[in-house]
Amino acid sequence: MIRPSLRTLFAVLEQQYLLGCQYFNELLDAAELEGIEDDQAAVATKFVLDALAPTNTLYGNPAALREAVDTAARAWCAARTCSETE
Repeated sequence: MIRPSLRTLFAVLEQQYLLGCQYFNELLDAAELEGIEDDQAAVATKFVLDALAPTNTLYGNPAALREAVDTAARAWCAARTCSETE
């Protein structure tokens, strides 16, 4: 289970990311590009913003972080068990 303080951190990361997305989308609208340039800029912006999403990092994805901790704990226990039997 995730501690409340971490939940708050994840919520802040999410809000910060969404605010950044809103800012860049408004910036695109203000540029008043037309036709294919507008479409290309929108696709490129979406591509970059999607890549920068906090869920694409280990520390920004609670499920991935939990899995990494669980996996590392199992690997540590397995290694410890093996070394004790030798």
